[in-house]
Amino acid sequence: MNYPTAAFHVFLLAAFAANANAEIPNLQIADGPILLHANIDQQWGGHTFSYLLEGERSLFWSATMYNPDGNTWGSYIGQYPKPEADGETVVTPIRFTEPGVKSMTQPLLLRSPDGYIHIFIGVSHATDEPNYSPGTLRYFRSAAPENVSQLVDRTECIPSGAPYNAFHLRMNAGISANGQRAALVILAISKDGSVPFNTPVIFHAERQGEDFVFRNAIKYAEPQGFFYPQIALTDAGTIVVGQVWNKPERSTTRLMHLDTNGTLVHQEDLPAVADGNYWCLDLRPVATGADTANRNLLGLYYNKYP
Repeated sequence: MNYPTAAFHVFLLAAFAANANAEIPNLQIADGPILLHANIDQQWGGHTFSYLLEGERSLFWSATMYNPDGNTWGSYIGQYPKPEADGETVVTPIRFTEPGVKSMTQPLLLRSPDGYIHIFIGVSHATDEPNYSPGTLRYFRSAAPENVSQLVDRTECIPSGAPYNAFHLRMNAGISANGQRAALVILAISKDGSVPFNTPVIFHAERQGEDFVFRNAIKYAEPQGFFYPQIALTDAGTIVVGQVWNKPERSTTRLMHLDTNGTLVHQEDLPAVADGNYWCLDLRPVATGADTANRNLLGLYYNKYP
């Protein structure tokens, strides 16, 4: 489906202490809206993924190209200098020109502590079966820290062998606090049913040089409905939480804790006490006092709609 053209804006926020006893500062708009790009596909859905992140001197963002003819498949990766930085505005396209592209995901961005930007994109292709459109994974990295003017295709760092080599592109990626580990969670599928539809799998990665090198995907839970995940890597393993659609008319939120090997050690569905949809829209570390680097205490945003 093609969506109307849209523009990508950002507001710059500034934090101000509310009072002498305040633990959480007030956020106020310091500048904006700032136009980042005026011709993109509509940013998709009510899910908070990593389309915008902060570097030392720039804001980095991603979007999908406007595709009015169904043939213009690609992504934009951009950067915008912070007000106090003397930097340049950059927009770098990633084009997918191979035949048969049917759809693609919004690019997911990760920033490692050394400033490299890591980009993950899912691309699906049409087949002779209208109800089967396998997705594949692409991995790009900035050629230099804090600069996306040149991108390097590192897709070879993600294994593509059976059994987990075709995907339903509900996906997300996360990075450890020290930048040495990453993980990508996604739903695996297969044409012949050998992999049950929507099998949750996780790719673990370790940093090798400037790249993340991923191990073979492993199944971490039983097949389920559509799953829109948030992911956080902690010292105790990986936390995955997201909206699960086991019933088309009603979604709930499922929380899972995987150990460092990807083994499921805890799973629960968060309370859903009345009719409606229950979404987890965000998951992130919570700073406690002066311990701003504590990534083992996580907060999530859990919302009932309507």
